Amino acid sequence: MEITVYASDVRNFDEEVDKHFDVKDWHGSDLFDKDDRLSLDSYKYHLEPYTYVSIMADMQEQINELRSQIELQKKWIKNREEKEKWHGSMLK
Repeated sequence: MEITVYASDVRNFDEEVDKHFDVKDWHGSDLFDKDDRLSLDSYKYHLEPYTYVSIMADMQEQINELRSQIELQKKWIKNREEKEKWHGSMLK
């Protein structure tokens, strides 16, 4: 087995590696929402499953769902606290 490496293959190697790690440059800015978080809402293309980008997008979606649940719980707790204050004032 023979492997041939040309100078053009390794020229600007660091720049090429950095370019491939730049998700915005590689996949486009549509992959990000207004807060620069990964979002598939306005992304027009399919991401291959089990790639780093698709896994990160799934994780961001889970984080967003958890944030929504936390906000709902905060509202529920605030509502309960207000009801308890009101009932407590009725007893005085």
